[in-house]
Amino acid sequence: MQWHIELGVKSGAKKEEILEAIEVGIERGGGPATVSARFALEIMDIYCN
Repeated sequence: MQWHIELGVKSGAKKEEILEAIEVGIERGGGPATVSARFALEIMDIYCN
């Protein structure tokens, strides 16, 4: 997941766009996806600031 976020940022994705992708992942993945989403939000803080 870190690779995807890093590549998205390098490709010009805005923080809002990455957050929207995480939200879609939560909706599609249900409860188990929230664990990955938590990690993704931590990674976003590193690459999207």
